[in-house]
Amino acid sequence: MRVHIVRPTDGWALQRLAESIEMPGGSFGDVPDATADVNFYVNYYLWTGPTKSCDVALFTHRHGDDDPHLRDRFDEVARGVDACVAMCGRTARYLPPKPTLVWHGAADRIFRRGPLVLGVVALPSPRKRLHWIPEIERRFRVEVRQTGGTLPFEAMPDFYRGIDYLLVLADTEGGPIPVQEALAMGTPVIAPDVGYAWDYPVLRYDGTFEGLARVLAALLPPPDAWRRESERLGAFLSRVCRETAR
Repeated sequence: MRVHIVRPTDGWALQRLAESIEMPGGSFGDVPDATADVNFYVNYYLWTGPTKSCDVALFTHRHGDDDPHLRDRFDEVARGVDACVAMCGRTARYLPPKPTLVWHGAADRIFRRGPLVLGVVALPSPRKRLHWIPEIERRFRVEVRQTGGTLPFEAMPDFYRGIDYLLVLADTEGGPIPVQEALAMGTPVIAPDVGYAWDYPVLRYDGTFEGLARVLAALLPPPDAWRRESERLGAFLSRVCRETAR
């Protein structure tokens, strides 16, 4: 299967998104390729009508009354192509019943950082669930720094400056006060629905270890995330190509 990616040439986000897709034997252009098995349009407005290939379009968002022309164009293309790729589940709800993949892509390869540093501010106690920390470090290869109740209060601002996220593990709290302290220092917080944590703008998890693991996994994309997402997209395009063979 050969995929031709039709993309804009304005140098903005959608062009970068399109050209980051790794499709063996694929090609790029600003018009469809009649010899390709699949023409994949990034974004939908580049579709000009059916080709002899399988036509698939990426749909970012659907306009409303702010731009009825683009809203109608969205609907027209969604009806006309063989399959759809939606950038989010909200967009997918506006698409007709035909093969549809919700596909986020991944951050470009230039956006890479060192190991994530999490901070835990807690005295040892069963309700603090500090026993989760070794598994967090093992599974996600992150560094978890703990105060253990021994760090002088005057040193806490530097502690918050030195971590990427404050991590709240406790299942019962009145506060926890470190949520306020971390946010005052500009340090984001990951927390379950405990105490007043969710009264603040924090990254929420459901209070289970696996719920926390899902949040951490989203914060730590693998270094080959683009390859994996390209393979997932390629598998979808291949299936659609087989099912809609002209």
